[in-house]
Amino acid sequence: MKQLLWINLFFMIGIISALGQSKLETHIIILEKQEKEAVTKGDTLVLYKLWSPNYVTNGSSNSIITLKNMKDYYRAGKIDHSYFDRNIEKITITKHVVFVMGNEEKILERTGKTQTRRFTNIWMKSNGEWLLTARQATIISTE
Repeated sequence: MKQLLWINLFFMIGIISALGQSKLETHIIILEKQEKEAVTKGDTLVLYKLWSPNYVTNGSSNSIITLKNMKDYYRAGKIDHSYFDRNIEKITITKHVVFVMGNEEKILERTGKTQTRRFTNIWMKSNGEWLLTARQATIISTE
């Protein structure tokens, strides 16, 4: 299973590189995919490596959420992602900051409803590593 995942990942990298994207853009796409998969699985070990200690999000709940809040939510089982997908529409790279924008869809476990959101993820380079530092998500619809 892991071997198939690596083959798939290298195949994606090849396609992305062939489309003329920079190494950094390819790296950020991989980080976005890792973060999305970790969110879906509730894999906090991966998430805490990808998220900055200063992580903050303007959440779809219309509140500011810090890394401490996120850790508390995961410990309490309050994160609700049975299905989660992210579509990147635009990546903007500056010297030490990368902006990723697009849309997301998730199925809420409690209700079975599908929620569609717009998102912006902000990755910043810190001590040689790109970390998800800030995030904004806005609910567009829940059906």
